[in-house]
Formats: sequence, C-alpha cells, structure tokens
Amino acid sequence: MTTKEQLKLNDQQLERLAQVDADYRMQHTDPSNCRPMIIIRTPLDHLPSWEARLADPLVMLQAELDSLRPHLEIGDDRVASVRVQFGTPQVAAAFGCSVVYPENSLPATGSHILENAEDVEQLAIPALNAGMYSKLAEWTEIWQENLPNGIHICARFTGDTAAVARGMAGKKEYYNSSRSGIS
Repeated sequence: MTTKEQLKLNDQQLERLAQVDADYRMQHTDPSNCRPMIIIRTPLDHLPSWEARLADPLVMLQAELDSLRPHLEIGDDRVASVRVQFGTPQVAAAFGCSVVYPENSLPATGSHILENAEDVEQLAIPALNAGMYSKLAEWTEIWQENLPNGIHICARFTGDTAAVARGMAGKKEYYNSSRSGIS
C-alpha cells in the first residue's frame, strides 16, 4: 500500500483543514478578530529510528504522516503538512560547515566556518545543490510524487543555522543583528 493510499482525507477533513489554514492567515491579516489556535501534543512511540528515516525518503515520509494522523483524528489546529527532516545544518552545510549525526537524532552542525560575524561579507553564495540541498531537493520531489491529497510539504526557517555558519553564538544574537532582516 502506498503512502497516498494509507492516509486519505475525506471532504469533511479537507474542508476543516481549509478553515484551519484560513484561521492561521487571519492571524496575520486580522489579528484582532482571530481565534487562538490549539495544537495538542500527540507523542508516538512506534516511529522508526532517525537512522532509518534519514536513510530512506519513503520511511521518513511515512513517519511524518504517522505523526500527522492523530491530529487529523482529534481535529486540532495542526496544519496538514509534513517536512523533510534533515535537522538544522542545511544552510551551514551549504557554506561548508561539517555535519554530525548523533545516535537516533537529527543531524546537527558540527562546526562553523567563520572566526567573526563580520567575515560573512567574504562568503561566496553557495550553489543551489551545495551541502544537503541536493538531497533535500531529491527527497522533496519523491515526497511530492507520494503525498496524499490535502497534505502539503512545509519549509523550515533556517535562521539558527545561518547564525551558526556566521559564527554567531545563537539565535538571540542572530535576531538582534541588523543582517537578520527580522525586527
């Protein structure tokens, strides 16, 4: 049975999820009149190890769908999305930072390449397939072919990793820097 067949959303679920999406958008467009959004923690103990998920795109996709299923069943405000989970080192790896793979955990940045944050100006823009990006693109394409109707792939903000590549102490320093673009 394919992932498309294992998780099929009915019309009622699709309509509810469209309303959830509209409610999230309202937080930006009309925050004074939006409702609080509630996501219930639904821990699962039967998911494959991270080593298994990181070795096979369909194993990872199935684990993401299995994590989403309880939210669909209880009807909380979780967006019906899945994410290719390569941890935080994607941006940093594209700039040449090493990647470490802790046991049964997501990859992480193992080093930074800059001595000072000011050195960021000397960095060359990496190729679109640098570091983990080629694998991310490959897996995203596989997921798009196998994604059930109504489920979306979401992107991840990588500001933390950009801060690591720049040699910053962490996200607080990144968010407080003038280069973050975040105020």
